[in-house]
Amino acid sequence: MSASAKLFNAATSLILCVILTSSTCLGEGRPNVLLIISDDQRFDQVADYIMPQTQEQIFEQGISFTQAIITTPSCCPSRASILTGMYASTHGVKGNRYVLEKETLLEHFHESGYRTGLVGKYLNTSDGTPARGVDYWVGFKGGKADYENPRLSIQGVRQRIPGYLTDILIDYSVEFIKSAMIEDNPFLLVLTPNAPHWPAIPFELDKEAFSDLPRHRPKSHNERDRSDKPRWLRKRQRKLRNQSRAIDKFRLNQLRTLQALDRGVAKLLATLEEGDTLNKTVIVYLSDNGVMHLEHGLTDKDVAYEEAIRVPLAIRYPPLIASGLISSEVVANIDIAPTLYDLADIPIPADVDGLSLVPLFDGSGSLERAGVLIESWRNKGQERGKSLRVPFVGLRGHQKVCIKNRGDKSEYYDLATDPLQLENLISSQELPEDSQSCFGSLHSLLTEKRGAPLFGLPDNRPLPKGTLFDYSSIE
Repeated sequence: MSASAKLFNAATSLILCVILTSSTCLGEGRPNVLLIISDDQRFDQVADYIMPQTQEQIFEQGISFTQAIITTPSCCPSRASILTGMYASTHGVKGNRYVLEKETLLEHFHESGYRTGLVGKYLNTSDGTPARGVDYWVGFKGGKADYENPRLSIQGVRQRIPGYLTDILIDYSVEFIKSAMIEDNPFLLVLTPNAPHWPAIPFELDKEAFSDLPRHRPKSHNERDRSDKPRWLRKRQRKLRNQSRAIDKFRLNQLRTLQALDRGVAKLLATLEEGDTLNKTVIVYLSDNGVMHLEHGLTDKDVAYEEAIRVPLAIRYPPLIASGLISSEVVANIDIAPTLYDLADIPIPADVDGLSLVPLFDGSGSLERAGVLIESWRNKGQERGKSLRVPFVGLRGHQKVCIKNRGDKSEYYDLATDPLQLENLISSQELPEDSQSCFGSLHSLLTEKRGAPLFGLPDNRPLPKGTLFDYSSIE
């Protein structure tokens, strides 16, 4: 079938879904859902040569988004946004030590009759106890587990499991899928592997992969001229050559850890296909945030630059999505939950900030929004050799981003002409007219979500360092 014919069929299906009920237009009831959330995977780490099977079987068989944005580029806030469809300003998880008290999509799907499973990382504050709304639980404490012989919580029972973490999580996911496929009710599986999060220890057979890959040296690498950047970034200590070597090694090991995940994705899809369930399953692949590889001299996340806020995102679901669609629409992690609610015929909660992406599935729709809010409350002092940060708010629009840094210089970048964000146009003599529109939209969005264009909300308190939380205890 030609690409145009597939697109026509997908558009026809979507029109029918508007006319008919969701359960009718999907043919055999509500779809299953497989939501895969990798950890610290950048938008440029899912190419053909890195994850060929994931690229071929998900990204090329559905719709991929070239401007997928993480609204708060840090693990716990982002995962809270994925699971709720809310900005951090709404759900209150400002950093990795905050507790999520809002209901998640796991709870709503469970209440709607879905069999639910979570395999891998939940939230950084989790003590490993099964969370509310989860029927099948394979989790771990905090934000990461050992790559080798990890200690996991299997249905609440903590035990050391021999083997490589990614393979173990895939095997448990296969177990869940096989058991769920024989039931009458549909399933939702949230698979959250540690790969490629630091320390990014690859599987033994992958430790020499990518050894001939050129070094990552974009023009923004350890950017020398930072005179246009905010003061906190200008004050950062100049990176040394040995730090570049360490980041080079980390980057390679990130790609190496993704090899096991790529094989695991193929195994999951093969399991679905063997059960005649593959095309009845919505498959979503994304990362919780990116990470800097010395662009602008930065090595972490929690910043408003593209390498931290942009991630890979694709959705595969043949009944509604033609293969090979590529969207340049600005979408975000807050859009995942409402999209899945929409597809599963579950009412979208009123406090959800995101939008359903279903109107984009025919390749021609639009979300008609100025952009998405990016926000962070990370604030670190001027400790020698350590990262300096200030809280920021910004608007990531189509090929543009405007940023306000608390007590510091604002930023505006035209991503169409300056994708590496080398020139902050706030410092130029002639500021583009559309910058006023961008900052105006940011002001309006902050007023809508926070009540005023402030930096301080939400007003809650983090857990003390070293403290974890039992998420099953929330009423």
